[in-house]
Amino acid sequence: MKTVCINQHLGVIGSNNVAIRSFQLNEEVGLSMFSPTTIEELPAVQARYLLESDELSLHGASAAARP
Repeated sequence: MKTVCINQHLGVIGSNNVAIRSFQLNEEVGLSMFSPTTIEELPAVQARYLLESDELSLHGASAAARP
């Protein structure tokens, strides 16, 4: 899941990448938001995602740990 907030004027939540392939070829979904009330909540949601996430490192990864 990706979230983007642009100048408090546009918010986007979705699985799509910002590339022509994602928009035209892949089956992705995205929600664009234009409501200032909704958009102003997005940075807090993003901050919560970061707090609840675990940092990954290439140095800590190993092939044996893969499913």
